[in-house]
Amino acid sequence: MLIKASQIIHLPVKVLAEFDHNAALVKEIIIDPKQLKVLGFLLFTGLFKPELAIVFHDVRQITPQFLATSRDNNILPPKEIVRLNQAKKLGVKIFEQLVKTKSGKLLGRVEDYLIEKETGHIPKIYVRADQIRMPLSSDLIIPRSAILKITSTIIIVKDSVLEEKLKAKRRVLSPVGV
Repeated sequence: MLIKASQIIHLPVKVLAEFDHNAALVKEIIIDPKQLKVLGFLLFTGLFKPELAIVFHDVRQITPQFLATSRDNNILPPKEIVRLNQAKKLGVKIFEQLVKTKSGKLLGRVEDYLIEKETGHIPKIYVRADQIRMPLSSDLIIPRSAILKITSTIIIVKDSVLEEKLKAKRRVLSPVGV
């Protein structure tokens, strides 16, 4: 099953033993940019309260209404979760990230991305075309296989993404029977 990342942000996090009360809200999704996989979530617990986190494998259920974990001791300060804390320090955030081809052509910015609920893998990113630099350009859905590199400032994809987009556009614009 897949869920859009935008559907997870601001979801309540519930502890299954105390299901009637929310432990926190999802503030941010932390990813491993090399594996293109969700490592965990940063959580908002309230004003003037410390930021907390939960690793992906401690999340038992993801629905459009909530994230659930089996125990409240799965929710920890981010500094106590070494791998998640290291990824957080890299500052890689996929939302609104610039997307360019390997040859340097700007495609747009990431509008959203899909997450596999069972594994945390990110199979696709949705890119909103940059209408100022590329008017008349359409939005793109880029598969994980086309993503070459993710940094804190940019996502680099294969040049073939742009070539496939141009081929599709030609098919739409060409007259029938030609």
